[in-house]
Amino acid sequence: MTHAATIPADVTRAAEGAGLGQLLDIFPRPTPTDFGDGMRAGSLRRARDINANDDPYWIYVYQGGMVWQLLKKSKDAPRERWATRELTPVGWGDITKFKRSRTNTNRRGGFTELEYGFDFRMRDGDLLYLTRHGFDAHYARYSTGFEDFSAFIEPYLIQAHIPAAQTALNRGESIDFGALSVSATGISRRGDTVTWSELAEISITKGELDIYKRGKRLRWASIDCAKIVNLGLLITIARTLATPHGVAFS
Repeated sequence: MTHAATIPADVTRAAEGAGLGQLLDIFPRPTPTDFGDGMRAGSLRRARDINANDDPYWIYVYQGGMVWQLLKKSKDAPRERWATRELTPVGWGDITKFKRSRTNTNRRGGFTELEYGFDFRMRDGDLLYLTRHGFDAHYARYSTGFEDFSAFIEPYLIQAHIPAAQTALNRGESIDFGALSVSATGISRRGDTVTWSELAEISITKGELDIYKRGKRLRWASIDCAKIVNLGLLITIARTLATPHGVAFS
């Protein structure tokens, strides 16, 4: 784990009951702050406090999945500011779709708002959704604590879903990733299909997935990554199928 914390007993029981294994990390991670000086720094500090009140989640990441802890204001234990309202243990294999987004929104007074969004679709149809805000300026910043969340959990999601994806590809089926689909022969989008051998490069730049065809570096598609589900799985499959054809990734 990257930071120390006392794990609530009810979280530990939920994880053990779901067979999630060893605890790996907790989100949000401690949020680095550099408030600077003066009135503007005070505004940033208030923005941080508002965000903390509006977003009462802790996510405990285990080898086999996660426990989402939804919090509420504690009346019985006033020294502890929050108490558990709801616990949701989730195995990596229970998640069918994962989508993430990050947006920058300009605000008055020189602030830039950083908004992270994560949603998980379960096999039973349930949806877990979380947003988190941070604020940045040239004189001060407040991080969200979720900057590395996607990168941390995606390897576990990919590992859980690769076997089923490989089976589908071997059967000649396509795998849906929301804004596009992938098969053993190529990528399809809006009725248009390009084979792996026709591609030159697949890259992610500034939140956009860019797909280029061979020739004069013709861009076949540019897609907002926030519109793609299971992006990490998509890239993993594309690397496996496209690399033998000389397709570059960046």
